[in-house]
Amino acid sequence: MHPLVKLAQDATELYIRGKKVLQVKDEDLTPEMKERSGVFVCLKVGGMLRGCIGTFQPAEQNVAAEVIRNAVSAATCDPRFSCVRADELGSLEYSVDVLTAPEKVSGPADLDPKRYGVIVQSGGRRGLRSPTAERWGMLRLRTVGRHTGEERIAILGYIEDGSYLVTKAMNGWADPEPAWWLNLLAHPDATVDLVDGSRPVRGRAANTHERPRLWARWAVYNEKLDAYAALRSRQTQVVILEPRPD
Repeated sequence: MHPLVKLAQDATELYIRGKKVLQVKDEDLTPEMKERSGVFVCLKVGGMLRGCIGTFQPAEQNVAAEVIRNAVSAATCDPRFSCVRADELGSLEYSVDVLTAPEKVSGPADLDPKRYGVIVQSGGRRGLRSPTAERWGMLRLRTVGRHTGEERIAILGYIEDGSYLVTKAMNGWADPEPAWWLNLLAHPDATVDLVDGSRPVRGRAANTHERPRLWARWAVYNEKLDAYAALRSRQTQVVILEPRPD
């Protein structure tokens, strides 16, 4: 097994079984692990995707830390899937892709998705999309860290409800609340980046009258939504991002 794949496996199993993040000593790192690069970690079961999270550009101090972070995120934070369970660990297949630096292309003729990943960017907006009848949208939420006071960024799925943007406070269906929601509870004022630009918002939980209707709208995109939500010991909050004055 390749050392990076083994690292992804060890990180995933340690976190799923004990909620601990794998620590690796510098002297145990291979030369490749000491470099800095974007990394994608994908999990499959029987050849079917079970989770995949990655970074186009490095976000950690080295490839080893990047693999550990993205392996845990693939197992717990991919919004397309429920959190990996301990009884699934023996069936997981792992793949790790270390990315080279992005290169600009002159046009579509230079793109070969069978060989290269493709980054689509408009201005400063990367990886965002508007919701449609067939799929939810993706936004970038900028909150204030409840402990540090520094900006924190999360990419979230969302739907629109009039002027409201609506998301779910889920952490890959793991039990702990996601950090971005805890940040909003401490500092409700935030900023979202959408395909058509940025806007100031104020976050809050949907009230008892709003939640059933908005939850039902989310369920249109995922018929197993209630079953996944039942994996948590707490109710998953439906979060409304309301427009606020600048």
